[in-house]
Amino acid sequence: MSNLLDISTFVERSHVTIDGEQFELRNREELGIVDDHKLAAIHRRVTKLYEQDDLSTEDAAGMVEQMGEFLGIVSPTIPVEKLTDSQKLAIIAAWAKQYQKDDEEPAVEGEGETNPT
Repeated sequence: MSNLLDISTFVERSHVTIDGEQFELRNREELGIVDDHKLAAIHRRVTKLYEQDDLSTEDAAGMVEQMGEFLGIVSPTIPVEKLTDSQKLAIIAAWAKQYQKDDEEPAVEGEGETNPT
């Protein structure tokens, strides 16, 4: 009989480096359905808010909270409180880019860029 499925339990993770320290990022394959769905929903909301021309203070605060929640799921040990909003957004964009099809445009402009202020 032929092998129907070959499963590997080895998990390879991407990482980000913050102040010289590496932080692993969980990948979609190791997330449960609930967390994967939650990350996709947060990413859609953050992207939609980021693309708005007129972002209210309330929406901006909600966006920052959502970014913190996203990072807490992807990497519970990341020092979210030390990061600027731009740095949080860059990490989210880099993580999401791993799962984009080659023909898709980046979801958030300026991904990978950080702003030290």
